[in-house]
Amino acid sequence: MNLSFFQKPTWGKWEVRNEYLQDYRMLPAAGADSYCYGSRLIYLDAESFMQFAVDLYDVGMKYWKFDMNFFKPEVIPNTGGDIEVGDTPGMQSIWDFQNDHLTSSVQDETRCDSEVDPKYRDNVERYGWPSGLDQITQ
Repeated sequence: MNLSFFQKPTWGKWEVRNEYLQDYRMLPAAGADSYCYGSRLIYLDAESFMQFAVDLYDVGMKYWKFDMNFFKPEVIPNTGGDIEVGDTPGMQSIWDFQNDHLTSSVQDETRCDSEVDPKYRDNVERYGWPSGLDQITQ
C-alpha cells in the first residue's frame, strides 16, 4: 500500500504527542455476536482527549478498517487567541482493508461563535427539542 498520503515534514511544524488507547468491545450478554465490530481501538490525545485515529476489527477480530482524522487548529474569535481543534478545517479518511476501499471527506472554512450568522445559532433548541421539528418541517 502506498502511504504517501500522510503529511510530510515540509508541510508544517509537527510534534509527537502522548496518547491514550481505549479498546471497546461489546459484551456477549449485550449481543456482541450481532454487532458489526469485534473491537474498536480509539487513539485519544492525552492532553485534549481528541480522537485522532481508530482501528476497527470485524466480529472475527480480523483487522478491517482504519479511520484517521487530520485537524487544523484555529483561533476562536473574541478569546484573545484560544485555540480550537476538532470542529475545524480538516480531513477524515477511512481505509477499508477487507474491501480495498478508501473514503475521504474534507471540511474547510469553519465558523464559530460570532462568525456564525445569528439565524443558525439556535441549534440546541431547533434540533434538540420536539418543538424544533415544527420549525424544520415548515
